Amino acid sequence: MLLIYSVLFLWSVLLIAVLILWTKLKNKFEFVDKPCSVIIPFRNEEATLVKLVKAFSRQSVKSAEFIFVNDHSEDRSVELLREALKKYSLQAKVLEVTEVEGKKAALSLGISEASNEFIITTDADCQMNEHWLASLLNQFEVEEVKMVLGPVVLTGEGFWQKFQSLEMSALMGVTAVSAYLNKPTMANGANLAFRKSVFEELEGYRGIDEIPTGDDELFMHKIQLKYPGSILFTKDSRAVVQTAGAEGLSSMINQKKRWASKWKFNKRWSTILLALFILLVNLAQCFLIYDFLTDPIASRVSIWVLWLKFMSELFLLLQVRHDLGQRTNFLSFIISFLFYPLYAIYIGIAANFGSYQWKGRKYS
Repeated sequence: MLLIYSVLFLWSVLLIAVLILWTKLKNKFEFVDKPCSVIIPFRNEEATLVKLVKAFSRQSVKSAEFIFVNDHSEDRSVELLREALKKYSLQAKVLEVTEVEGKKAALSLGISEASNEFIITTDADCQMNEHWLASLLNQFEVEEVKMVLGPVVLTGEGFWQKFQSLEMSALMGVTAVSAYLNKPTMANGANLAFRKSVFEELEGYRGIDEIPTGDDELFMHKIQLKYPGSILFTKDSRAVVQTAGAEGLSSMINQKKRWASKWKFNKRWSTILLALFILLVNLAQCFLIYDFLTDPIASRVSIWVLWLKFMSELFLLLQVRHDLGQRTNFLSFIISFLFYPLYAIYIGIAANFGSYQWKGRKYS
């Protein structure tokens, strides 16, 4: 039991440290209008592309170049996209992936056609405010900055969407602080900025191109290896990108298996140890909850340890979500706290040994 208590106590202390470091992150914004190229790979996104074009048309940065790359869509995505571009008078390139399929192929094509040094990537199902590009570009104040990690929030009113939203907020906290400590562990291609010259110098996705996911995180590690200390996270709420969480349990699990599957290709010891420690934390919490349910009188220490974990996670989430413009549903947090360990353990196993589907394609 002492080992279990120690693991959860250490986790709580780490979360408090993350909270303290999060509050130290700068939140400076000065409007800049640097030329940039926004790359949007898409496949079967007819329901979201029109809204995305509308959001782009309102950007305060007027020198941006928009490049949409179609990855073999089977719906009316391209047709509706061209109509939306005409409706909102947005100048953009629409490219087609012809040979190799997949998101990395689409991104590589878009980046090769980009005219500007600063590359911004996002997804077709995202939304952002008018200062999104300006906020990201503002972070490239010095030449030493090679990549900027932008915040992503999940939206939706369903229970599973709220569940995912809380999890994403925690991931944003860890993403921000790990970058602050020069040990970046995560990135999200829905909101990512980097220099084209660095992408070309590192030969893009070469070495990770056979992996179906990881265009964000695995590429980030390539930059970190070559240019340590060159990756920043911005918590400026103007830089936030919003996207809807998966609506049902099965689609949520499938999505998480896709996201988590790239961790098995990660060779950095710091990231591997973090993943193993998180797994150990979730196993420890399951054990303490079981201990409390079977013998509530004899498990007073377990209650206090769980309470410490509960409060440290709550305070961190409240701060992160407040800074990123989100409200926190207390009931959703309580339910998530109780059941998240089982979910996380399952995803950790399934992502390494199971398969998943994405955009009509199956991967293992």
